[in-house]
Amino acid sequence: MTNRPRVSIVTPFLDAELFLHAAVESVLGQTLDDWELLLVDDGSTDESTAIAKRFAAATLEGLIMVNADEILYCESDSAYCKLIFIDGKSLFLSRTLKDVEEALLSDNFCRIHHSYLINLNYVQKYIKGEGGEVVMNNGASLPVSRTRKQDFLKLLEKI
Repeated sequence: MTNRPRVSIVTPFLDAELFLHAAVESVLGQTLDDWELLLVDDGSTDESTAIAKRFAAATLEGLIMVNADEILYCESDSAYCKLIFIDGKSLFLSRTLKDVEEALLSDNFCRIHHSYLINLNYVQKYIKGEGGEVVMNNGASLPVSRTRKQDFLKLLEKI
């Protein structure tokens, strides 16, 4: 038996103070109670973060506030996705890695493998090979697929 919610709603936001309150209220108004809301702050400079934190404090059972900059990498786990954070904590979502990839619109994230999406800001080193391997700041060694290698290396050069 799993403790995972039946539904995960991922809502990325950037300077969305005019709309974030209504978006969260819409989720809170649903009749289904087995859900989680993951709010992903993509570097807001307005009051969006404060609005999201107020909701998170009010509904701890179903709302999670996450800063995208604190995500080290995301790992596919079948129909779920595991987020690994820079502080060592992790979070399971009942969303696919593809869903999370689409939600994280930032240029800082790169899909390096069918099972991994990484935050380029936390790449410690790249080890050459057929596809290669990425070592993250936490020491995790992640494979790079041959088909994604060139796109990854191009993005890595920009940093």
